[in-house]
Amino acid sequence: MPSTALTLPLSTPLQPPLKWAGGKRWLVPHLRQLWRPFSAERFVEPFAGAAGISLGLAPTRALLNDNNPHVINFFNWLKRGLVIKQQGLENEIAKNGETAGNPTNGAADPGGFQARLWMQNDRELYYAHRKRFNELLAGEGAQTVEAAALFYYLNRTGFNGLCRFNRRGQFNVPFGRYQNINYTRDFSPYQRLMADWQFTSMDFEKVPPRKFPCLRLARRALEEGGAQPCALNAADEVAVEAFLGQRLGFLQIAQLVAETLELAEAKGLLGEANDLDGVLAADASARRLALNVLRRERLPPVH
Repeated sequence: MPSTALTLPLSTPLQPPLKWAGGKRWLVPHLRQLWRPFSAERFVEPFAGAAGISLGLAPTRALLNDNNPHVINFFNWLKRGLVIKQQGLENEIAKNGETAGNPTNGAADPGGFQARLWMQNDRELYYAHRKRFNELLAGEGAQTVEAAALFYYLNRTGFNGLCRFNRRGQFNVPFGRYQNINYTRDFSPYQRLMADWQFTSMDFEKVPPRKFPCLRLARRALEEGGAQPCALNAADEVAVEAFLGQRLGFLQIAQLVAETLELAEAKGLLGEANDLDGVLAADASARRLALNVLRRERLPPVH
């Protein structure tokens, strides 16, 4: 089927270049007004996916994380100025017409990096590119610009934009069912936006807990068990509803949840919840406590 190449002008709002299940771009209009007072700060998106939120808010400084290293490799090459040339059926890496090695992730290169990759909505070509991508993953080519270009092509051409790997670590998404695909080739507008963005691929074990107090509270609830997870969820729902209603600051969400759990524990409400009645009782008690905490003018800091 025919395909169309696009070049993104600066005047066009940057859309996520990848298809992604569970994308959060629809939240951008709701988050923009909340982000505006903090726009001078660094924006952190721990589950970047296709980076719909970050691209929608367009912060000057950002830290994007995803445990999918291929997504992060793609974004790192976008930051360097990825251009995909429609030349030949063999994948070649070139910079200013010369063969390049496998540079490590670093600052954006003003000259940009080019990948030569034939992109077309064609079944035979798709499976040939999928095979080549898996060859790179099996060797030492997972961080190359060729891998980034192939990942983009597979994402746009594969079934429903899925990203799936088998037990051997091989990408195994089948060919998609699209009638037409608009492939982007010049990603230079992303390079300008991402000049002061950092990309990482970390799991939960490496997240600094003091910077993410809600994560710390969730881990503690899971470790202690009983009615703790239920009470945490109830308090969090009360806090988020208050935040969305502009009755609670964003940084106070964790504070409200923490104090609710402390009060519930002091009142002996966090014992075993062995049946549905026990779960509902713990939920109702935690919500009442959270609402009481919310009525106070000041909340203590989380330790």
